Amino acid sequence: MFVTLLPCSRVFPGDPYTCTNVPIPGCCNSSADCFDDDVCTVDFCSQGACQYIPVGGQPSYLKVLNYSTSWRKLKLGYSPTSLWTPRQNVTSGGNNALCITLRDALGTAQWSKIQVRPQGASPVALGSYVPANAGTNWFTVCIPLSAFPAVNFTSLSLIEIPYSSGAGAFEVHIQRIEFTGGATPFLWFGDPKTDNYHDGQTGSTSALTAILIPGEPCGVPKMSVQEAPLPSERQFFLTAYPNPFSEKVTVSFSLLVTERVRLELASVDGRTIETLFEGTPTGGEVHNVEFNAGALADGMYFYRLITESGEVHNRKLLLLR
Repeated sequence: MFVTLLPCSRVFPGDPYTCTNVPIPGCCNSSADCFDDDVCTVDFCSQGACQYIPVGGQPSYLKVLNYSTSWRKLKLGYSPTSLWTPRQNVTSGGNNALCITLRDALGTAQWSKIQVRPQGASPVALGSYVPANAGTNWFTVCIPLSAFPAVNFTSLSLIEIPYSSGAGAFEVHIQRIEFTGGATPFLWFGDPKTDNYHDGQTGSTSALTAILIPGEPCGVPKMSVQEAPLPSERQFFLTAYPNPFSEKVTVSFSLLVTERVRLELASVDGRTIETLFEGTPTGGEVHNVEFNAGALADGMYFYRLITESGEVHNRKLLLLR
């Protein structure tokens, strides 16, 4: 008699001619057995046991796009309603440097031609401040305020960042802009101050396109998460099937109201891998979006729906071939 022994089961004798496989509680055969809906963990199976690795919160950032070689710029104010007023004293407390946290999403940015220009000053190229090994990771550059001698930093209304001096196409993400060096740093942009007015969506022929990607905090204990609302109370639904998937997956969603949304596939560190859908679907209708994994590596991903009203809804997606 031959008995098939499953990795996560013990064999017990049944009648004289059979045996029974009894599952071992807490044991896994594959990463799919460990899959849950907690967006703050990466789940996988290791030596028969589920492992849950915490994922840090995803920061808010400005996604700035330049579609071709140009001389365009992004004007970023401090106020949520105006580029010009009220003016801010960013040197209060002795601040003497402008620090910007950003990343090159595509790895193609020409930093020698991408500049920063506070209040119409002579622009300063970022090339000499960007780390040589920056790649597509987040990094921070700090520029002395003395590099902008004509700017009155006690009365600042806007910063032009990036200021493209004939740079080729790029996608730059800006996470944080802060004036530092003194006792009281001045946060210009970045969590929790992300309501800055900017001209990246005004249709101006001289403005770069900019989209605010809201962050997603993590670290809330699973037991403290509120129970899911009843279907009649939900503002939307968002799901993917099959999940886990091996080649193709269909993401389905529905909203009660008609509004502009963007559906993205993202890595576990929050980086956008691909925009699956962007448009204004009709509220109350189910919308299906199909995605083919192609050469995408096996592992954990997120699919996320970002609404025009600023809501971000994340779900896990597991690719297993």
